Amino acid sequence: MSRKGFTLLEVMLALAVLGIGLIALVGMTTRDVRASYRAKQLSIATGLARSKMYDIEEELLHTGFQDTVEHLEGDFSDDAQPKFKWSAEIEKVYLPEAGEIEQAKGKDKGKSDHAAPGPTDTANNQSLLNLAGGSTTGALGASMVQLYFPMIRPVLENAIRRVTLTVTWPVGRDQETLQVVCFFTDTKAVDRAMGGLAGVDTSKGAPTTPGTPTTPGTPTTPGTPGGTKR
Repeated sequence: MSRKGFTLLEVMLALAVLGIGLIALVGMTTRDVRASYRAKQLSIATGLARSKMYDIEEELLHTGFQDTVEHLEGDFSDDAQPKFKWSAEIEKVYLPEAGEIEQAKGKDKGKSDHAAPGPTDTANNQSLLNLAGGSTTGALGASMVQLYFPMIRPVLENAIRRVTLTVTWPVGRDQETLQVVCFFTDTKAVDRAMGGLAGVDTSKGAPTTPGTPTTPGTPTTPGTPGGTKR
């Protein structure tokens, strides 16, 4: 009885197919492991960034806001994560003026006239009305905000700071980065600014000049009892 086996060529083809399948399987497993590790590191970086933002906020509340740009940096050795580094930039927020907003708006529309809208600007009033959802009251409120924005703008600039926090950590030969931007408000600065504005009572306006006392009218002659004589 003859016994047949596999030829050398068949064995080599089988090994080649098996090798290709194993290489693909190893590659998929490696990518899964890297993705899982990156997700874990990103989760750690997110928690560290949140904690550092709380620390920066507390420090700003104690030291107050500065007019110049502040740069801070360090690592998370106190949180048992020394390979994670952080850097923060604290800067003052500059708000555009109403005229600059209108200029940018005019450039978008291709207009040459960039003057700030007045109370009689029909197009601007219609835009405010549309912005307020068709409500005349809402449009009036938006118009008041637009009118008093030049007075409110310095208050907001002194009371708001933009904090850009960047967390970096190594992943093999590469470096991952997580950047978080947050805005903090100093309510004390707002109170001080509003206290300065409170010295001018705008609700009462200018002091009124006391009016001239009215001259009492001439007393009427009492009529004759029983009617008037003819």
